[in-house]
Parts: sequence; structure tokens; C-alpha cells
Amino acid sequence: MKTSESKELYDELMHRMKSEEHPTMAVAMSKYMRDLFPFFGVNSPMRKQIVKDFIADIGKPSIDDIPGLFELLWETPQREAQYLVRDLGEKYLKNSSPSWFPMYESFISRKSWWDTIDFVVPALMYPILSEDQDLRYEASERWNQSDNLWLVRASLIYQLKFKEKIDFEQLKRFILNHAESKEFFVQKAAAWALRQHAYLDSQAVIDFVQSTNLPSLTKREALKHV
Repeated sequence: MKTSESKELYDELMHRMKSEEHPTMAVAMSKYMRDLFPFFGVNSPMRKQIVKDFIADIGKPSIDDIPGLFELLWETPQREAQYLVRDLGEKYLKNSSPSWFPMYESFISRKSWWDTIDFVVPALMYPILSEDQDLRYEASERWNQSDNLWLVRASLIYQLKFKEKIDFEQLKRFILNHAESKEFFVQKAAAWALRQHAYLDSQAVIDFVQSTNLPSLTKREALKHV
């Protein structure tokens, strides 16, 4: 829920971002992202400094104001506003509420591209999904059966931080469900998940890759560091 406090926090962040706008860099950043999104032209180090100074000046925002602030940031046209969700969200990982899950899930399908999916799902969602097995199973199964490629990608990468708690049987099943996909971002997601698990159990990944008919990109990238 958006509150007057979350709107004030948002306005202050936008004021600070706009004060560092760099039109030339904005064009280059947008071009790198295939001109899918406009940018302020604020690079990552400067953006992180803005967040640091913001918190130093006004204090860490109340957890009650975070959902409203995040929604406002996600609605903002400039792409760096979504990156601010990551910068701020990382500071609330220990305080993440299960009530935030629908918001995070909506972010997968809104303004979708790899640059946001890849921090919302394995990072910001991790504290919630790692603690709620029923939610984890329901959501991931639904994502994997979706026609939305970003939800499919989410189903493949949501366990990146699970380490020994990974459900590898589910991951293999999810990958095989889309083994014939021609989508680059699906093939790369499968490879990323397998490569990550290979750090814990390389033989299991080798056996799976060698015994299945996966896209060459997935196979190559999955075994890259084995």
C-alpha cells in the first residue's frame, strides 16, 4: 500500500537521481538495453552512493513504507528506478515479509527483462521462498508451466542461492520441460542454474547434461567451470 511517507521517500530519491542525470550516458545505457527503457544516465556507483547518502541523511525507511516505495519505483519509466528496488531491497532481506511476495511476483511480468528478473527472483525473493516450502512449490510449478518466458526463467533460477537445500530433481524436471525452447533467456537460465549447482555436485550435473538432449548452449555453459 502506498502511503504518504512512501511518496515522500520516493520524491526525495527521484530528486537526488534527477540531480545526477547525464543525458549522453542515458542514451548509451538505453541503447545497451536495446532501447527498451529510458534511463536517467546514472551509473551503478553513483546510484549506490545516492542510496547510501539518502539513508545517511534521513535514516533507513520504515519497513511499513517499503512496499509503497517499491511500487512507485517500479512504475517509474527510467530503468534505474527499478535498480533502486534492488539497492534498497538488499538492505531488508532479513526483514522481508511474506506479504511482499505478490508484489515481487508482479515485478517478474512488469517491465520484464533479464536485468530485473535476475535480482528480483533469486535475491529479493530468496528469504521468503526459502522459508515457505508450500509457497515455493506452488509458485515455481506455476511459473514453469507458464507461456511467459520470464516466469519460466524465474522457475529455473529461483534456487540459485539455495545451495544444499536445492530441489535438484525439480530443477531437472523444469529444465526438461523446456528443453526444446529456442528462447535464449530460457537456455541461459537453465545453464546458469546447472553451473551453480555444479559447484556443490559437479558429477550430478555432468551426468544430467550428458544423458539428456539439451540445447548446445545450455550444455556448454552448464559445464563451463567443471
